[in-house]
Amino acid sequence: RSLYHPTSELLGMIKRICSQYKERCQFEMLTGTDRGERSTGNTYHPVKTPVVRIVPADKHGPPTKKSGLQKVFALFGEHARELISPESAVALIELILTGHAGEAAGKVEWTIFPVVNYRGHKRLWKYRRMCLRSTPNGIDLNRDYADHFERHARDEYVVRSLRVSR
Repeated sequence: RSLYHPTSELLGMIKRICSQYKERCQFEMLTGTDRGERSTGNTYHPVKTPVVRIVPADKHGPPTKKSGLQKVFALFGEHARELISPESAVALIELILTGHAGEAAGKVEWTIFPVVNYRGHKRLWKYRRMCLRSTPNGIDLNRDYADHFERHARDEYVVRSLRVSR
């Protein structure tokens, strides 16, 4: 068995931890749309992003914009193949809620995104491609950069994106 957990198990762990601290911890799945990765460039996919909000022990209820407390924003799981990142998010959430993250950590409002690349993380576990570095159309965004990629263009949308990002 792997030391790492598939997406559904990670989210289950987070939900269990938050359910033990309902007065301080709020878990939700944000939804939106993302531009597709197909060559047509006009396909949209639903996107889910898990988010955890934690308030200090002396404050009860959901975090508010006008609480007057300092806020910490933490982003994990941006790259699907970096398996330790979402695992670290789970550990951080547990440390904060149990009071083992230090005194300062318990005095701020936390917004934690444990798996930002939710779709990529799910796909990684579904197909067990732990070392695959490309999109579904075979584009490696870490290697197919503008000067190399334009000569071997396979996806017009990505080429246009690379031109815009320069």
